[in-house]
Amino acid sequence: MFSTRQIAALLLLAATGLTACADPYEEPLPRRDRLNYPVGLALHPAGRYLYVVNSNFDTRYREDLGGTLSVVDLETLRIRERSGPFIPSFGGFVRLSTDGARAYVTARHSDTVLGFDVAPDGSSVFCDDDGVSTSDPSACAIRRVPDASGAARVPADPFALDVTTIPWTDADGESFDIDLLNMGHLRGDNVTAITIPRTGDGPAVASTMKSASLVPGASAIMRRPGTRDIYVGGRVSREVAVYFPYMAPEDGGVEAIVRRASISLGNIGQTVDTRGLAFSEDGDTLYVVTRAPDALHIVDLGPSDPDTATGTNYKVTATLPLARNPSGVHVHVGVGGAPLLYVPSFEEEVIEVIDPTTLTMVDRIELGAQPYDFVVDTGPDRCVPGGRCRAYVTLFNDVPNAAGRCQEDRTQRCGSVGILDLDPSSARYHSLIGKIQ
Repeated sequence: MFSTRQIAALLLLAATGLTACADPYEEPLPRRDRLNYPVGLALHPAGRYLYVVNSNFDTRYREDLGGTLSVVDLETLRIRERSGPFIPSFGGFVRLSTDGARAYVTARHSDTVLGFDVAPDGSSVFCDDDGVSTSDPSACAIRRVPDASGAARVPADPFALDVTTIPWTDADGESFDIDLLNMGHLRGDNVTAITIPRTGDGPAVASTMKSASLVPGASAIMRRPGTRDIYVGGRVSREVAVYFPYMAPEDGGVEAIVRRASISLGNIGQTVDTRGLAFSEDGDTLYVVTRAPDALHIVDLGPSDPDTATGTNYKVTATLPLARNPSGVHVHVGVGGAPLLYVPSFEEEVIEVIDPTTLTMVDRIELGAQPYDFVVDTGPDRCVPGGRCRAYVTLFNDVPNAAGRCQEDRTQRCGSVGILDLDPSSARYHSLIGKIQ
């Protein structure tokens, strides 16, 4: 922990969340004006600010502060250097609360989940340490739940992350929001649910946590729309598991993880490396992307049961081959109202575009670098004919010039965020129109 004098040196204006000019940290620290092996992405609901997890993949920086959460202004396409915090190394995903007021990040170093405050306009992300805004992640780290000596620790290697904000009324009639975090872990076979009540203006404190043995190497996790059922796939399993985090009616604390179902993606004895999950807009179809095999699996869940909010079919209806080493799947209902699936291929450096209705490949977007995460600006005032409808993709190993190599010159930047045009009326539709570096 930092001393009072050190924290005071980081004093920010609460309205902006900007750090002071001189941070009292010991080198080597990552530069916050550039990206470094970027992975996870999230977009603020207002659409102006993009949040990027930088992973310190090549371990060039100190482990406890080796990553950053970059805040990118999408009007200027520039990184706001003092608007994002440091994070521990090997960050995974960033997810926002429904109102965009909180940002959560998984980091595998020290088995940490971080909960940050987001400025009302989205322009900065910071830790609130007893009323002092700081870029020090230790003030925002969730390692034990509750935050007390002897309490249960977050299981090893937190990675996949889903965040849902739930309105709640407790037994005393008090109404407040609860952020429900569901996580998968790359080591072991745990899934974890954490509830964080949002009951005041101060920093949120994780109140309850439950973990259960469910899926080995859980690497993809997502809530089914319209339900609290969580779907999770792993890197060394042939199943997608379905579970329900049971929350106590009196206070909203998570009390149990209830297994609902299991969806088989392969033959008996075959392990399937799941890398991404997505749902159709109505929630009745699940899309699963795997490596070994490189494939898209389409699962008919059937309409959710009105009594249990659980699917009724769980049948794999089609499997499509994909480019090598896909890293996720994302559904976008575009300007014309028809859904398309976007599947980044890490090895072939492309995004494949699939029509889920006809089960055909309709486009292939060349990137020139290895894609990781992908997010679409779905704002109704932007994704209209002639509007600025864009997607953003982290390009993990991109360098400024073709001759560069990330690990050969450690002084240069490594990685970028690609900008894609998703307006069908544009001459540049489905093409890479710019990069953020």
